[in-house]
Amino acid sequence: MKEKMLLSFELFPPKTDKGMENLPGTIEHLCEYKPEYTSCTYGAGGTNVGKNMDVCKMIQAAGTTPVTHFTCIGNTADNS
Repeated sequence: MKEKMLLSFELFPPKTDKGMENLPGTIEHLCEYKPEYTSCTYGAGGTNVGKNMDVCKMIQAAGTTPVTHFTCIGNTADNS
């Protein structure tokens, strides 16, 4: 850490369609700070699973590395 400090951001999937529409602009703005990666978490109890993957695709499209949180809460072997 003495040689290089890394920056990252963490996002939560928006709860509304309007929030999802606005998110690419927000991600592009955050990318101006050149983060090492941007993570996206699930909602409480494993909600927003589908939106989590959509957000990670947006992060990747903006030119930075997406990192997803994965939780086993509310998931089964069939849907993970």
